[in-house]
Amino acid sequence: MTRIILVLFFTTTISSLVNAQNTKNSKDDVTVYYLVRHAEKDRTNPQDKNPNLTTDGVNRAKNWKDILSNISFDMVYATNYNRTKQTALPLAESNNLSTVIYEGNNLVDNNFFKVTKGKKVFIVGHSNTVPEIVNKLIGQKKYSEINDSENGSLFIVTKRGEIISEQLLIIN
Repeated sequence: MTRIILVLFFTTTISSLVNAQNTKNSKDDVTVYYLVRHAEKDRTNPQDKNPNLTTDGVNRAKNWKDILSNISFDMVYATNYNRTKQTALPLAESNNLSTVIYEGNNLVDNNFFKVTKGKKVFIVGHSNTVPEIVNKLIGQKKYSEINDSENGSLFIVTKRGEIISEQLLIIN
């Protein structure tokens, strides 16, 4: 009887340790990407290739920070344009992070996956680059270019090991 109790005790203990280690590993293995197109840009000068955000755009950038305030981000990415950097700024500042600048379509590669693994990442891009990045993250061509008047799309891509899921929320 004592032998059975010891076997059950050790089996339960080992099982608990394995489950705890698996939970830790799976938590470390979860990466979540939040992607948005830059907020509303100033269109008053059609010759300006690097406009700033409008007042509505600045407010939307602050709203992204508020909407995502319960998430502790590890990294923030934006292209090297005023509108994307200004969209990323409130969220980066609220998480005490610097914004990492990336080249439009050259973000997602093996190094990117290695650097971001297990992290929560906010990415600001453009009407054409955000869907392309999402498609690369999910490994399929599912999303097409965002309408130029749409600034409220929030893509969330979650990677748990080899399992990938995505959501698209429209927040206006």
